[in-house]
Amino acid sequence: MRRARTIEALYERVGGIERTVNKMMLELLTGNPKPLRPMFYAVADRTEGKVLVGAEIGTYRGENAKVILNHLPMEMLYLIDPYIRVGHPHRIPEAEGKARRRLKGRTNVTWVRRPAHEAVSLVPDNLDFVYIDGNHEYGAVRRDIQDWWPKVKDGGILGGHNVTLAGVAKAFFEFLQAHPGYRWHVRKLDWWVIKEANRAREMKAKANRH
Repeated sequence: MRRARTIEALYERVGGIERTVNKMMLELLTGNPKPLRPMFYAVADRTEGKVLVGAEIGTYRGENAKVILNHLPMEMLYLIDPYIRVGHPHRIPEAEGKARRRLKGRTNVTWVRRPAHEAVSLVPDNLDFVYIDGNHEYGAVRRDIQDWWPKVKDGGILGGHNVTLAGVAKAFFEFLQAHPGYRWHVRKLDWWVIKEANRAREMKAKANRH
């Protein structure tokens, strides 16, 4: 029995290595050596090449936005950042300038220079994904999750970055407690939830029967 579990674990590890190598080869072949963050591999797996509409909260210098646009078939990516940072305001013009130069000429981006709680009414519903990487304080992340979860379509993904920060982790796990039944993942610094309403209802009903 122990040998069987060991072999099973080995197969799983080899499969993980194979998937990683495949991702690296894809990045090299497409000329995009900088890899996607983990959540976006999940987005790609679920959408199977369909054109996407999504939002990134916290664009800053535009590095992650560029990677998203290089790897995924984006119809439109909403870039939400007020470019106001408490603590180091002198860096803001530099960051915004770098982002706009980095993404210059892109016709499939919409800049929303507002705080996330104001931008939510300016972005359409039924998004394929929302990625939260702005203010990482607990209250801000909590509000971003609450505000933007309704904007994600059924089957879409809401997630974010820097889950190792206390405020981010607390907001994320409080959301999971309030929304049992949804599949969630944490990988490296990313966290995300898959919005599958029917599955969540089934899981909640099953839990209530026990």
